[in-house]
Amino acid sequence: MKKLVSMLLALCLVLGVTAASAAVPAEEIKVGYICIGDENEGYSANHINGLKAAQEALGISDDQVMIKYNIPETEAAYEAAVDLAENGCDIIFATSFGQESYVFQAAAEYPDIQFCHATGTAASATKLETARTIFGMSFDGTANVTHYASCATAAGTAAKAVTLAGFKLAAGAEVLVSFTTTNSVTNPTLNVQNTGAKPIRFANLAIGAGVPVAGRLYHLVYDGTAWQIVGDVFTPALTAQIERAEFLNKLSIGAPKFHRSTVLPDDHAWPDGSLVLFEDWPEFFEVYKSGGFEGMLLPWDASAATQAANLGKYRPNAANPTGLYLPLHGGQFFRAWVLGGDGSAGGYNAPGLPNVQGYALIHTVKGAGAGGALSFGNFEINQLHTGGADWGGVWLNIDASHSNVIYGASPTVMPPSINIPVIIYLGRPK
Repeated sequence: MKKLVSMLLALCLVLGVTAASAAVPAEEIKVGYICIGDENEGYSANHINGLKAAQEALGISDDQVMIKYNIPETEAAYEAAVDLAENGCDIIFATSFGQESYVFQAAAEYPDIQFCHATGTAASATKLETARTIFGMSFDGTANVTHYASCATAAGTAAKAVTLAGFKLAAGAEVLVSFTTTNSVTNPTLNVQNTGAKPIRFANLAIGAGVPVAGRLYHLVYDGTAWQIVGDVFTPALTAQIERAEFLNKLSIGAPKFHRSTVLPDDHAWPDGSLVLFEDWPEFFEVYKSGGFEGMLLPWDASAATQAANLGKYRPNAANPTGLYLPLHGGQFFRAWVLGGDGSAGGYNAPGLPNVQGYALIHTVKGAGAGGALSFGNFEINQLHTGGADWGGVWLNIDASHSNVIYGASPTVMPPSINIPVIIYLGRPK
């Protein structure tokens, strides 16, 4: 909140609310910002969030703001300030203690531009009678307080060390450390200004190989026992895992799957032909727009006959669709389909049975014979009338189970089966 109020006051000064000179209209002002880190590091993220809040409060758009990220407390801070000034910024903020002298240098060269320094002290500081420590840094009012250090310890060495003049180790001490190599051992430690090797931890857990990462700026706070990493920990392995998880998430969207319950879980739908709107399910829409349903889409105006012949396919609800109708899987058997196989993906297969074949032969001299699905019953001899000639007859029986035992095993066309709930994942909702 203090950062927001400070920036609002500074911006109001330039806008002319309290300035004696001509006011700068809000729509014309240009703001420069120098950060020692970026939005992934807690300290800088707080400053950036404060800037965004000030923008919203004063109606300043993003194209009126220039931000310099990951600027160390070196000559680079002066160069960043000069670049912002040359690009027309009316007011320039620096956000780290050690950037102050470099901002003063730039301010002397650009007297018409307002320079501001968050947490700065040099402008009005006088020597304190009793020196104190600020976040672990010795301070007596005669010099800037700097929390930044660079660590060049070898990747395979667990004992990392940095120099930081004036540092005093105490609970609550803070440092900003940039590592030049990615750690490759487990349980690394950090020794700041020869104050002792202390474990580096994240969420109070020991860290392994891959953290810290080369080139990243880490905000660490000493809790009395260990150096705790503030903010998130990003590693190449973690990034790969996140990307893989996101890929698998997108891959499962729209894919029918069996479910263990008759209760529909969140973010899922029954494949009952209902309409799924893109505005409610942005990831579902993203998969559609990226061609994720290729080969499984009907034309939006497909006829009823075409729909009936493709119960497994999706259908857009219009020429410029706002959603898709889900497949209609209820009561249907799934038949595995592969590229180059029979039929079309998502197509409907009408019920049918193998052909029933058999033969029969009746001969008055040689007798009778049958095979396949046909068989003979009893042979009967009857007398047509008293004193008349005898005649013979054969009962011809048909039983398809003689040809294949699946016949007669069910009153419907039914392979061996069980009824399993089928659901479709729609992705994360809006």
